[in-house]
Amino acid sequence: MVADRQALSWHLGYSTYEKFSEELKRHNDPVLAQYIAEQRTTRERSIHRFKVSTYEIVVDARSCTLKQLLDHKTELLSLSGTQADFILLGNWSDLNKRYSPTTDQYADLREIHAWLKGDSQFKFVELAKDANLRIEEILDSYANNHVPIRIFVEGDFKVSLKDLVSHLRLTENGLLGLVNEQDKRAFAVLNSALARARRSKGDVYQNISEQFGMKFVQKRTQITVADGLAGLKALMPPQARRAAVLIDPSYEDKTDYGKVIAGLKDALQRFATGTYALWYPQLARRESVELPDRLVKLGVANWLHVTLSTQPPATDGLGMTGSGLFIINPPWTLPQTLEDCLPWLADTLGIDGHGAFTLDWRIQ
Repeated sequence: MVADRQALSWHLGYSTYEKFSEELKRHNDPVLAQYIAEQRTTRERSIHRFKVSTYEIVVDARSCTLKQLLDHKTELLSLSGTQADFILLGNWSDLNKRYSPTTDQYADLREIHAWLKGDSQFKFVELAKDANLRIEEILDSYANNHVPIRIFVEGDFKVSLKDLVSHLRLTENGLLGLVNEQDKRAFAVLNSALARARRSKGDVYQNISEQFGMKFVQKRTQITVADGLAGLKALMPPQARRAAVLIDPSYEDKTDYGKVIAGLKDALQRFATGTYALWYPQLARRESVELPDRLVKLGVANWLHVTLSTQPPATDGLGMTGSGLFIINPPWTLPQTLEDCLPWLADTLGIDGHGAFTLDWRIQ
């Protein structure tokens, strides 16, 4: 490759980059930060806006207050180096009609417009007062650019958009949404899914569903990115006085074993009749071997313990051989169900005929 002598900078070899990495990083960072939203550590050094934002948010502002809108903004931008562009949908033309400040039916909408109309982060788009907003129209309203995450929210929908985005990143779906009992909606969509769907023939919404997958869940299902054991304390007891709790720690830190015992003990004191299912890996590690006995010693009246292994322990004692599940307050029909299916599971999943299971319970 021959360098263009008229170029402002040249391509450099790997050895040159290694030698002058600090100089080149100082040269490249401002350019990369302009277009790559994930360059948050670089972006947080600047007070200026960048060409590509982290989020593009469409807000149905017709039922929204200024505080609700700014709360969404504050939450999304709480992570350093993030940036957002807002598209505010509303019947803005109605603000040109005669009104009285004391009886203004558009007071919330007017306040939003008055405070934000001069801010370049906010774009105002006309939407009739009684118009029904279809998801296809929302997807069409997003700009054709490289913003990685697109969000929609009906302004008065009480939802954590930050948690919604975090959960979307963890799933394999292109779009993840929430709907509450009043049919209020919020969703987040990956730009990669939106861009590909736009390039394909047909309906964009249907293309996202077929190519990447999408999921809408009821708002009664709360999505929270947090320490599950720590959050369990705040959720017990539930208002309905019925609950099934699945606990699935990583166990990468051996202190997790002690944490699940303490977390279950606290939860049982708050809500003794709940059903708690704890998964754990079958390992040679002492903490894993002793966990079932420690759970029995919690003193609960009803419990079930089942294990399923697919291979014998390795000679070096390393590696996972199967899984265990300890259930507190299990359904009384579960033992019979497991007795019927466990032999087939062990035979089918076992490696070279080494599948095995155990089943023990006490149900009064």
